[in-house]
Amino acid sequence: MADFGSVIDSAARSENINQSGLVLDMERITAELEPNAYPFEMLTRKLGKPVVSTRTKYEFRERRPIPGYTTTTTSTAVGAGAINVANDDRIKNDFLLQVASTGEILLVQDSSIDSSVTVVRASSGTGGVVTAIESGAKIIILGEAHAEGEAIPAAYTNTSVDVFDYVMQMDRVVQVTDIEEAIEHYDDREKLALDRKIAWIEYKRNVNLLYYVGKKSREVTSASGARRHVCSGVFEKFTENKIDLAAGDAGFTFQTIGNIMGETTIYGSSSATKVGIFGTNAWQAISAWPINYLRVSPNTKVWGINVNRILTGYGPMDVMQDPTLTAQYGLEDRGIVIDPAYVRRVYLRSMKPRLFANVATMADIHNKKDAISGTFAMQAKFDELHAQIEGIS
Repeated sequence: MADFGSVIDSAARSENINQSGLVLDMERITAELEPNAYPFEMLTRKLGKPVVSTRTKYEFRERRPIPGYTTTTTSTAVGAGAINVANDDRIKNDFLLQVASTGEILLVQDSSIDSSVTVVRASSGTGGVVTAIESGAKIIILGEAHAEGEAIPAAYTNTSVDVFDYVMQMDRVVQVTDIEEAIEHYDDREKLALDRKIAWIEYKRNVNLLYYVGKKSREVTSASGARRHVCSGVFEKFTENKIDLAAGDAGFTFQTIGNIMGETTIYGSSSATKVGIFGTNAWQAISAWPINYLRVSPNTKVWGINVNRILTGYGPMDVMQDPTLTAQYGLEDRGIVIDPAYVRRVYLRSMKPRLFANVATMADIHNKKDAISGTFAMQAKFDELHAQIEGIS
């Protein structure tokens, strides 16, 4: 029997007629949420020429002068003829040592130095320590005081150190069927074009996060013998200047920035300008500072990122917010300071991240796959020139 449709008693209204006959009130363009999701990753692409690696284990060497300081490991009483120090290999016979807290200068008289270093008063060449020294006191190493006519002292030097990171690979695939591609959409970009765009944002966001939290590793278990790599992030790399503000009042002040600049600019290799990237808590504090503390950085146009500049007694610091350092990721209390001359992105040659369009095979002609694939890591030379901060309230 033919279907005559539902009978409408009384007036036909918008809800009781056949809904298929109504035109949808649909905007043609799909609304997009496009967060500025990866400023750190973007910054590494602007800082300088990338490092092209030829192997997945990327290695380089660093050479540093022998430090001119050490610390005491125990307290030293008045009249003592020896001090106990850490890093005793930095000290040689006939070296002058100054106790920073008392100003006393001692002369090393020890032909077989270990953690206990035999000393005399430098002014007289005899006698023990004049003023008691606390445990943990800084000892300044001033080098040799040569006596007239003595033979030259024994040679000493140090070696370069090896540093490495793993270059990791990451893939991201989007896929549609041939029928889905053929049907009409309100927005011609749906579905594949927008899938590609959002996939790129997500891919770069994940690289950005790995540049912070990655911990370098290589394992062959999960893929049954094939190597899987994870790159190292700055939270793992930056250990020399690791500042935990939670140990104090957790406040983030202009003085905090100045102190960090002071610690990271004491070396001749340091750049004049540092770059600070901060999470929500630090950025709220910076935004509440007096307006005369902040300038617009000349690097804003160069880097393509919104950057402010803070002027300190140790030089300027360009600062920006990273929206991945938020409570959503549990990183709202974090921040980093980098030396832009020594941070570079790394990728395996010919394998920087890019889009491979329509990678489906003839055996699968009804599915259209696009793949984002590439390799990446980050090089950060000289840990002393950078810093990380945590515990910002």
